Amino acid sequence: MTIIPQKLLGDSRQTLKVLPEKSVHCCITSPPYWGLRSYLPKDHPLKALEIGCEPTFELYLDHLLEVFREATRIAQLDRPVGDWPAAVTRLPGEVMGLATRGRFVPGAAADLVLFNARGYSELLSRPQADRIVLRDGVPIDTTLPDYRELDPLMQG
Repeated sequence: MTIIPQKLLGDSRQTLKVLPEKSVHCCITSPPYWGLRSYLPKDHPLKALEIGCEPTFELYLDHLLEVFREATRIAQLDRPVGDWPAAVTRLPGEVMGLATRGRFVPGAAADLVLFNARGYSELLSRPQADRIVLRDGVPIDTTLPDYRELDPLMQG
């Protein structure tokens, strides 16, 4: 088997859709944290597409699930799970010097999202509008904004 490394540039929500199913052995991504960093200037024509700058946390989650859904579709999932869950739980916190982040700690405040799915196939097969978002252990309002509230973000 010959492996040909490729680097694809573009909006991951669109770029991944052109790749055939089960055609990728490794996909490396670094999704931005919501609301913490912006890579594009405010007047950039693609600013509205930037993941991490969504007006709501719920829309941000929808975008991440869309990318994860496509990455799972194109991935050759023929290896055991191993330690990969740590890459999206405890490791980012450790790298940033926040050792208590990304962990379940008895008595600590919980910041997490609960999805109504028994496994990844159910999570990735449908929209997750019924999710519960906890901030400091308290459910927050996850009602999506009225489209009119998003108009200022689309102008410019």
